[in-house]
Amino acid sequence: MIILCADDYGLSPGVSRGIIELCAADRLSATSALVTSDHWQSQAAALQQIRSTAAVGLHFNLTLGKPLIAKTSTTHLDRTSAFLPISKLIIAALTRRLDASHIQQECSAQIAAFQQATGSLPDFIDGHQHVHALPVIRHGLLAAIREYTWPHSPLIRHPANSNVSLSTRLRAPPKQAIVDWLSSGFTSALRKSTLPHNHSFAGFSTFSGDTDYRTELEAALAHTTNPLCHLVMCHPGHVDDELRNSGDPIIERREQEFDALMATDQLPQRIWHPTRDTNGAIDWQRAISV
Repeated sequence: MIILCADDYGLSPGVSRGIIELCAADRLSATSALVTSDHWQSQAAALQQIRSTAAVGLHFNLTLGKPLIAKTSTTHLDRTSAFLPISKLIIAALTRRLDASHIQQECSAQIAAFQQATGSLPDFIDGHQHVHALPVIRHGLLAAIREYTWPHSPLIRHPANSNVSLSTRLRAPPKQAIVDWLSSGFTSALRKSTLPHNHSFAGFSTFSGDTDYRTELEAALAHTTNPLCHLVMCHPGHVDDELRNSGDPIIERREQEFDALMATDQLPQRIWHPTRDTNGAIDWQRAISV
């Protein structure tokens, strides 16, 4: 199975609208939402339109927007109770200067915000800038998940390819190699938790305007190293004033990805689409094993 997931739902109205249009055309398998965005509350209801054809998850975030739990003593926030930039967050995680209980509180609050706005727990959880896989943060994430009663365990996105051959990893883009290294130990943590997760991952990009996204997409879809569950991330959307004012670093690329996803031949037939139980949940263990 190939899961094609659009990140950053809720970042701006234009990004959310583009994702909804792609899901309506069966050209995405999933999307993950930023509940820390100022636009989340106004855009959450539209997700109900796509649940029959796409999984809807939480894009757990520790670097963008406003924290839901803001205390001056919190280790992943600065002195003004704002999120740390990604570079400082990574250093704090690697040097174990983060408190997993603080991460747990924020993650639990984001899960609750998702549930309150959509009426359901997230189908899966991933992380903005892959923060969920970092040391310490991963333990706070898993502890927060255990606070809730899930119809079926949520899928957790694994952004690394640690289970592929060394030669394959050496040929990976530099960004992917860095994430593989930062995610070291995430595989064993997920196995201990018995939570379902993808077995291979693709979608890293330099986001260069000189690169044809269609070529990147085809390479990502073909990079299936495990037939059970291959996950490809993407970042489509429509550019609007809110996105321009947000400082988003990949503004023009989002339109390119949207156009390519709409135009790619046979894409709806090539990617996975969910089947939900009578309770509206996705049985990921069953889906992955089929």
